[in-house]
Amino acid sequence: MSVETLGEALRAGWSIRVKCAQGRRDGMKSIRQCLRSEALDLASIAWTRGRSFPLSGLSERMMCPQCGSRRVTVVFSPPGPGGAVQAKPEPERATRDLEPNFVVEEWQGGQFGRVVAASSNLDIAYAAFGAAIKAFARDATIRIDLKQGSRLIKTHPNARRGEQEAAE
Repeated sequence: MSVETLGEALRAGWSIRVKCAQGRRDGMKSIRQCLRSEALDLASIAWTRGRSFPLSGLSERMMCPQCGSRRVTVVFSPPGPGGAVQAKPEPERATRDLEPNFVVEEWQGGQFGRVVAASSNLDIAYAAFGAAIKAFARDATIRIDLKQGSRLIKTHPNARRGEQEAAE
């Protein structure tokens, strides 16, 4: 059984513990290592973040209340005689500028129609692309494109055939 969200961890009866991971150095300066560690209430976190919040994104939302460091380690403990499971952090990404860089576009007869969806998350963009294909499935003259900036990632496969038939 794979547990990936707060709701799944709560349902499975897991517990959560956070530890400050601030080291002994701050740049070139030696500092006292913060040893703060706390057990947290998983139900309260699920109330504030939502049951569908991914476990892997929790550590980047935490801050040590003692030293103010954002470097924290989140440790999940399954119930029973198992060991603790450390959450794998998500890859570093810029959270300040989450402009939608993935766009789903509708094209009709070789002319740009409209932007159907825009997202900064590729998985959401793929889901919107699939939904647009289903929505426009009956019209062979409409082409659906998934783009990242000006780079074409994917095109609805039947749309190109429809354009070629219309051109002939």
